[in-house]
Amino acid sequence: MREKEGPACGLTKKDLLEAVAAGETLASIERAWGMKYNAIHNWVKKWGLKGITPDKAREMLEQSTAPSSSPSPGVEIDTQKTVDTSVEEFASPIFADWADLMRKKDEKIEQLQSELERLKQEISAFEKERERESERAENDRLLKELEGKQKLLESLERKLEDQLARQLVESATSTSDDPVNHPS
Repeated sequence: MREKEGPACGLTKKDLLEAVAAGETLASIERAWGMKYNAIHNWVKKWGLKGITPDKAREMLEQSTAPSSSPSPGVEIDTQKTVDTSVEEFASPIFADWADLMRKKDEKIEQLQSELERLKQEISAFEKERERESERAENDRLLKELEGKQKLLESLERKLEDQLARQLVESATSTSDDPVNHPS
């Protein structure tokens, strides 16, 4: 979590130093900025200004406005280029990470699509095999039914032959033993 840089009323360290340098007291600054009683002392301590005097405040303001590292005369600094370079240096690893994540995502998608295609082929082969097995089972059932009917037909043929043979034997024996129709 980022630490606050000043009170909610908007008072900055520079504002405080300017007011003290102008001879204002901490209490008057606090009232002028609408701060709660003694709230300014917390910020004075955080900003390292405890015991600040008007002279010390003026000295600190002069030091903060003095150029710290100015370029040599005749040397210009291209601030836009510096900002662009900073952004590029900051953004480059982020874009590299993003590009790497996108590459990995694409590879994973390709891998999953390949796996999906392989599974579709396996399912198709399995369905064809099941269909063949189902056809074989149906063929086996029909063959058994046919065999049963053939046995029944053979059995009926034998019974018919037996019955015909009996009738022939009966008709042959019945004509010779019949005294009425065939006198001896």
